[in-house]
Amino acid sequence: MGMADKVLAAAERWLGYLEKRSNSQLTSLGANAGDGNYTIFAVRYKERWGEDYQAQPWCAVFVSDMLFEGCGREIVPHFAYCPYSVEGFKRRGQWHKDKPKRGDVIFFRDSRGVACHVGLVSSVGGGKVVTIEGNTSSAAGVVANGGCVRKKSYDLNYAGILGYGRPAYEEDEEMSYEQFKAYMSQYQKEQEKNANVPKSAEKAWPMAKDAGVLDGTMPNAPLTRAQYAVTLQRLGLIGK
Repeated sequence: MGMADKVLAAAERWLGYLEKRSNSQLTSLGANAGDGNYTIFAVRYKERWGEDYQAQPWCAVFVSDMLFEGCGREIVPHFAYCPYSVEGFKRRGQWHKDKPKRGDVIFFRDSRGVACHVGLVSSVGGGKVVTIEGNTSSAAGVVANGGCVRKKSYDLNYAGILGYGRPAYEEDEEMSYEQFKAYMSQYQKEQEKNANVPKSAEKAWPMAKDAGVLDGTMPNAPLTRAQYAVTLQRLGLIGK
């Protein structure tokens, strides 16, 4: 099961969850239901990141929690305010206006065109995008403070969709040493005139170090062409 599938599986376990009227019975799907914006997701958000958003709108808190829960680490910087995350996805080159994929983070706009609500893309097909959202309702269209976790459906051309952030699920998957060698070989020609090495190659650097083919320091900056050549040489992919 890939990381996107794990994130969606984590979210699906909470379908039907109702926010609580007080700080009680937070793990129950339906008990103590009310409109107080109390949730278990805010508790876990505070435990992980030390920020307390209990009793506040929680769609972004829910998405941050599900991404962490499914991936086992912070693959996307946690966020409780949608516009900040939109800008982050744009800075990382992970922002898309259309053609969503399963596991994408879907953002909705308000009347000013500002991100006001967020969810996860569960599936795409038949001209529709199906989502799992926290703090919404079963009513049609965007409901930005509805109090429950629901699966919803929108036309792909729905005007309320602002865009999609695409976490680097595949790049963040664990790689074996043999996978790392194959990956570096694949990118050898493409990188000969480029000082940058893909993020997944940088992530695999410690694996290569443990295998005894590198001298041991993970660079903070992108590899230079010389460093890249030495790496390939030590992997036996170019001439000695």
